[in-house]
Amino acid sequence: MQLASLVAAATISPLYDIGGNADAVALFLCAMSAAIVGGIVVFVGRREPDRKQAVRVLAKRSLVLVCMYLVVCLPAYYSAKESLYHDVDSDGSTFATEFEFEGMDGVKMKGLTSVMKSDSSSGKDESEITHYPVVFCGGTGINMYGNVYAVRNFLYDWLSQVEEPVAFDYYTFSYRGFKPNLGHLPSEDNIIGDSSKLFDYVKELYPGQRPLLFAHSLGTGPATALLEKFGDNEAVGPACAGLAMPYSTMHQTINELGFYTPLILMPVIDGWNSNKRIRNMGADVPLVILSAGMDELIAPHHQSKQWEAAAAKEKKLFYSADTDHNDLRTPITLHLAQHLEFMDSCIAQV
Repeated sequence: MQLASLVAAATISPLYDIGGNADAVALFLCAMSAAIVGGIVVFVGRREPDRKQAVRVLAKRSLVLVCMYLVVCLPAYYSAKESLYHDVDSDGSTFATEFEFEGMDGVKMKGLTSVMKSDSSSGKDESEITHYPVVFCGGTGINMYGNVYAVRNFLYDWLSQVEEPVAFDYYTFSYRGFKPNLGHLPSEDNIIGDSSKLFDYVKELYPGQRPLLFAHSLGTGPATALLEKFGDNEAVGPACAGLAMPYSTMHQTINELGFYTPLILMPVIDGWNSNKRIRNMGADVPLVILSAGMDELIAPHHQSKQWEAAAAKEKKLFYSADTDHNDLRTPITLHLAQHLEFMDSCIAQV
């Protein structure tokens, strides 16, 4: 009975952890260790004839506990997965062009591209306009049809004040399982792999240029993975990075949302440890992070932690107290002068 109580405590206690903090991890490990040691002591202390009976009793109790654990934990697991990866009923774009590129493992992926020109480009011949490539990684609850609108928030203000005839050619795609890239399950590995393939695809289209990298919400995960991948090899990596409402880790975000995923299930839920990755980004890659005070999905402390962890020498944090998760415009307009400086740094590195 004591063994069953200890195992039950180890099973249930992580459900009440918010953020997967060290105290909860220690409690979980101590309870599990006590349960295992207690079981060994009880078994060894039995006389030889009683050991078989002890094994049968322990096996039955273990089976019951496993069933109880599954009943309690599986709903939390699927709720967390649904929160992490879900699409919206959105398709079609009036101004973007669909393209196809080869994703991870040779899977054919569809994306959208569009061009956003400065006012000074009006009436100019195409050969007179300088084009800069942009890669955008979108969030969950949105696919490429929404991404083509979201990325424009980073570009509009700089384009409206620049005097030269320039344009941004931006590229985005839907993650696996998101329209129209259906038939595959999304995961941390394939989202990062496909995003890396898209980045390489765009670089090949613009030889000698480094794409600007922007991302929102879930998309800041693959973006930080790309920053880590290239590290200080800046000649082949992004010219700069803009991250809107990024998260420290997905495990912490999921638990803060109220899904309280048991610690033992954490290894099978994508962790997306962005804070660890952004520590390994190139020091000379300019970085801006947008933060929203009214964000009910990713709390502002995630952005503060990521800003502190980032290895970039030039990094800015744009905070807006009255902004929600999907409002990318307000943090930029509140810090417009700094944003224009950031964009100047981006263009200088292309």
